Amino acid sequence: MAQRRSKKELKKPPAVSEAEKKNEEEAPTSAFQQISGIFTQIAVMWVLSTLIMKALKYYNIAQDPEAEAQ
Repeated sequence: MAQRRSKKELKKPPAVSEAEKKNEEEAPTSAFQQISGIFTQIAVMWVLSTLIMKALKYYNIAQDPEAEAQ
């Protein structure tokens, strides 16, 4: 059968050691994580700008110097 717990035991938060609390508060990101995050942002911006430029060219909104020369 399930064990019965007193109200005081139910109100207590689960026991977490001081070391675990400190690790959660001060979790520094490694240099690799920061660099990979920067490259990810650059890649996302490049993809978005490429897609936007293709859409603008498709609708003939972008100023294309090659098209103007012809």
